[in-house]
Amino acid sequence: MTLSLARDRVVLLAALGAAFMIGMLMALVADEPRALDGLGAVASLAATILVATWCQEDSRSRNVRVGKPMLWLLVLTTPLGFLVYLFRSRRPVQAVFTGLLSCLFVGVLLLLLVAGAVAGVLLGEAASPAYSA
Repeated sequence: MTLSLARDRVVLLAALGAAFMIGMLMALVADEPRALDGLGAVASLAATILVATWCQEDSRSRNVRVGKPMLWLLVLTTPLGFLVYLFRSRRPVQAVFTGLLSCLFVGVLLLLLVAGAVAGVLLGEAASPAYSA
């Protein structure tokens, strides 16, 4: 038995895993402000790449062309570019519905970020010398 997923769904699963891992890493480096800033920059870059990749994969399944100007818009202004993509690739009602589902997905990502942070705190406490005493 093989598990077959569409490429755009694989990108969504990668986003879920990345949110959890970033939350865990943020909890583990919370004492280092410079590391936390760097991790925030990496998280922003990862989110931008995942959104642009999802739009590109989604466009392939819908036979909609995503050209270089659209990709630049997605990279430079991710939320605005994402909305423009939704309204270019779907009918207005579908675009609004997909936008609402995307907001729900962002909520799930934030919950996974918090869950990852909690797991990171628990791992950090378990690894500290004071915990074993």
